[in-house]
Amino acid sequence: MAIPGVEKSEREEKQKIDAEREKHKNRFYISGLNPEILKEQKFLYELIEVLRRDIELLGQRQRGLEEVVEGMLEIIAEGKEKDEESEAVQE
Repeated sequence: MAIPGVEKSEREEKQKIDAEREKHKNRFYISGLNPEILKEQKFLYELIEVLRRDIELLGQRQRGLEEVVEGMLEIIAEGKEKDEESEAVQE
């Protein structure tokens, strides 16, 4: 089941991450660190970006689920109102 708006926000998030990564890529090479430390630093930065993206996706899924639950509660409330109306009509 697709959550509305997730694909668009995923695309936007990927663009932000790519721009941020490009900005920091130059910093890695300017730092003058030895290549081994540079690889580790780059790996950790990419890991942090992946974790940020995962956290964002989890937040989007949570918001989507909250919307579904709110919709279900509205449907239940409407059903109760209709039941009360039909009971009133029967009396």
